[in-house]
Amino acid sequence: MFINFFKNFKYVSFFFICDIVNKLEIEIRAFIKNVEDFKKRLVDIGAVFKSKVHIVDCWFCEKDKKSFDEVLQCNPGDYSLRIRKITKDSRDVYEFNCKVLEKLDDHNAFHEFETRVNDFDQLKNILEHIGFKVFSVLDKERTVFEFEKCLINVEDIKDFRPAVELEIIDDKNAEEHKAYLRKLLDRLGVAEEERIEKSITYHYMEEFAFKNENKKL
Repeated sequence: MFINFFKNFKYVSFFFICDIVNKLEIEIRAFIKNVEDFKKRLVDIGAVFKSKVHIVDCWFCEKDKKSFDEVLQCNPGDYSLRIRKITKDSRDVYEFNCKVLEKLDDHNAFHEFETRVNDFDQLKNILEHIGFKVFSVLDKERTVFEFEKCLINVEDIKDFRPAVELEIIDDKNAEEHKAYLRKLLDRLGVAEEERIEKSITYHYMEEFAFKNENKKL
């Protein structure tokens, strides 16, 4: 079902106003103990503050799925679908995103497709009518910093542990970028036991998937 939907995505993107971006996203993540303390560490090494936004993510899966184990991304080609609401300066923006796993059980590099949308309700209706449903909603405050060649997202997640996500967008040198990001976590004093191989969202969904899907976006 997804393959046919995806092949026709270029036509759908016209309705969504802008074209889909295909990129390889290299990420390294960790849980942190204190958001404000970590922001200070970033400033101390010369990271530049870029923005602060409120984000609500609405995740979709096929309607017959009923548990977190059924929606795990493990194999190349496994995908996720998300509508994101971004609020900044009292203005709301909506984005539609698909991440496709590149390698077996490797959650540090995805092919990412994303486009801005202007009607959340209509997009949700489309997804629901072609066999998808909401299975998880995540609410967070994100503070974005830039340092050298990467973006650093400090995540204050409602009802969950705070975390940091370091990312580089590129179409090559994934292993080299991963090594750079790990060294940057060393420099920021993030212990090995605080680092996570799976995404922050993965760990959030372990606890909340199929439990908060009725939360308002």
